[in-house]
Amino acid sequence: MKPTTTAEAHLLKLRAKGSRARVRDFPDHNPTMNCWDLRAADDMDAAADALLALPAIPETGTGGEMVPPKALGHIGTEDAVRRPDAVELQASIERVTLADQCGAFNLAFDAAESIKARNSTERMLAHQMAAAHKAALDLLAKSAQQRDTIEQARLANTAARLMDTYQRAMLTLARTRSGGKQTVVVQHVQVAGGAQAVITGTGGVGGRLSENGT
Repeated sequence: MKPTTTAEAHLLKLRAKGSRARVRDFPDHNPTMNCWDLRAADDMDAAADALLALPAIPETGTGGEMVPPKALGHIGTEDAVRRPDAVELQASIERVTLADQCGAFNLAFDAAESIKARNSTERMLAHQMAAAHKAALDLLAKSAQQRDTIEQARLANTAARLMDTYQRAMLTLARTRSGGKQTVVVQHVQVAGGAQAVITGTGGVGGRLSENGT
């Protein structure tokens, strides 16, 4: 059997593995048949390896993806992965198209500009926030027009979840830009003999306590 797809090649290797397992588990059952099974397993492995083998070790391109060799016939994909500018252009087109389909084109790009998005990840987050914001307000507007209180509540609850999603995205952006660090201020309250409270503060990073253990 000569495989024509990678899936068939992997199945062939599994069959070869199964044949070897049978010979290993029953070595004295039929020595002649075992010999043929082992030869057939070698042939199956060779046929599978011939299809799975790459003409050369592929280089790593944009996003950590492997650049497909030209021999595989993925010329467009090869060019896109090898040249980051082509990938960035296509990604930008897709972001624009998706934002427009959500009806949040202006909101999305205004949000990305407002946060001064530094990379594609932040731009995508800004677009998601804009889309969630628009959907939430659309639902609130529909809720206000409803006379059915049950439907009104359903729409309002869905809008509330979207607004919560928006706020979580804002926190995600803040954590990403701060490196996940938090500043904790620990205050010490000391009462002096004259019943006056003296408050002192110490700052720590990442929630660590001050040296005196408080």
